[in-house]
Amino acid sequence: MRYVEEVVIELPRERVIALFDSVENLGKWQEGLVSHEQISGEPGQPGAKMRLLYEMGRRRVDMIETIITRDLPDEFSGTYDASGVHNIVRNTFHADGDRTRWRLDCEFQFSGLMRLTALFLRESGFRKQTRRMMENFKRFAESQWASAGRAIAGSCRRGRGARRCGPGRAAAPSPASSVAAVGRGKG
Repeated sequence: MRYVEEVVIELPRERVIALFDSVENLGKWQEGLVSHEQISGEPGQPGAKMRLLYEMGRRRVDMIETIITRDLPDEFSGTYDASGVHNIVRNTFHADGDRTRWRLDCEFQFSGLMRLTALFLRESGFRKQTRRMMENFKRFAESQWASAGRAIAGSCRRGRGARRCGPGRAAAPSPASSVAAVGRGKG
C-alpha cells in the first residue's frame, strides 16, 4: 500500500526543520508515544536505529526506526518496522516564501498475520492517521514559533536507558507505524 500526504506549515523551512529535527519534540506531536531509545549508530544519521514504544489503546507497539537518508533541510527518510509491518517513509520539505510544504511518501509492506489483517484494513485509515500526525506537527510547530518566537526543546526525561515522553495521548484507531511515519535527527 502506497500513498502521499502533504501539509503546508505557516513557517519558514529553517524553523520547521529545527523543530522536526529534534528527537526531544517527538512526544509533543506523535500521539501515543511513550518512549524512544537509541539502540545503534550515530543518532540522527543514516544507519542509526531507534526503538519507539507506542500505546495504542490497550496495545503497546514496539517499533524500530532505521534512518536511510538525512539530507536536511530537503529530505529525511527511514524505515519503521513492527511485528508484521515494514513502513518506508520519505519526508521532503519545500520552501515557499515564509511557508513550508511538507510531503510524506509512505509505503507499507505486510507479512505474516498482518498480511491477512491488512486485507480488511482500509487505506483510508492509514492515510487519516498519517494526516492527523502531520496536522499535529503543524499545530505544534506554528504554536511554538507564534508563542515563543523560537523552538522550545522537549519535555522528555531520561529513565532506565530510555527517554520518557510525557503522558500518552489519545489512542489512535489505526496501526502504529503510520504514527511513526516520520523521522527526526539528533535532537
